[in-house]
Amino acid sequence: MENIYEYIKKPKTLRQEHLDLDDYCIERGGGSTLCKGLLAHETHTTIPNGHMILVCHACNNGKCSNPKHLYWGTPSENRMDRVRYENRTLIERMEDNYRRKGPLNKQIL
Repeated sequence: MENIYEYIKKPKTLRQEHLDLDDYCIERGGGSTLCKGLLAHETHTTIPNGHMILVCHACNNGKCSNPKHLYWGTPSENRMDRVRYENRTLIERMEDNYRRKGPLNKQIL
């Protein structure tokens, strides 16, 4: 298991190698803080303390808990992702909406 504080020093592209955005979002009703253990398991890292390392959603869906859509990031990376998300085209927004509402996206109780 790798220490998260060493892992976060890797380039963002390496920290995102496990992503698969062709997979549908899974909304379980929890916030990002509930996904820390899940992401740590997926990336074989320790769980960070504090607010300097965040669970970032590559799918831009804050309700998503699909580990194939989550990656460890810094606050500045999270802000940059948000700016890119807000500046998308209409077609990109429609594609995101399809991924969120795909046939496998069911509320799990």
